[in-house]
Amino acid sequence: MLFSAQGVPPQGYYQSIWDFTSHNENSTKEAGNVVPFDFGRAAEFKAPKSIETSIAPALTPYCLEPFGGYVAAISRGKVWGESGAVLTPEGKLIFDLSQEYDAEQYRMLEADEHPVFHRWNHPQLQYFAGTAAVLTFCGAHNYFHWMYDVLPRLAMLQSSGITYSTIIMNPNPYGPFVEQT
Repeated sequence: MLFSAQGVPPQGYYQSIWDFTSHNENSTKEAGNVVPFDFGRAAEFKAPKSIETSIAPALTPYCLEPFGGYVAAISRGKVWGESGAVLTPEGKLIFDLSQEYDAEQYRMLEADEHPVFHRWNHPQLQYFAGTAAVLTFCGAHNYFHWMYDVLPRLAMLQSSGITYSTIIMNPNPYGPFVEQT
């Protein structure tokens, strides 16, 4: 479906990049290329120093063993919206690459609730020659998400060896921390 040429909103989604690549591996369509990434060892999060006697539950110390990461390359893929929803060439959402947060309900949206299906605005498309690296995230304007979601993606991209000519990032009018890092 050529949604961009006909103004038709995207229809359907893949739950993950793995669903997209396995669906397309035996067809004439070019599937995405997924480069696995090993984070190495577990990350240890320590409790903050405080004058308070109790610490909020979210700030208690813990260890996190990261699950396998990856860098995905999608030939003729598309990016939509402020949070950078990733679409296949046919216009299907790839949900695990397109997380969206509902600030009114304080929760992450499910795939079928994604704004790309409900707020499609017949966007004027911009085409980029070469490969565009998408480093978007729904919370990128927040310092924490910038440090723990966006910057690690940049490090993974650089480690993957995939060459790119353009980087697509969320607009961020709030944080000088973007320029500082």
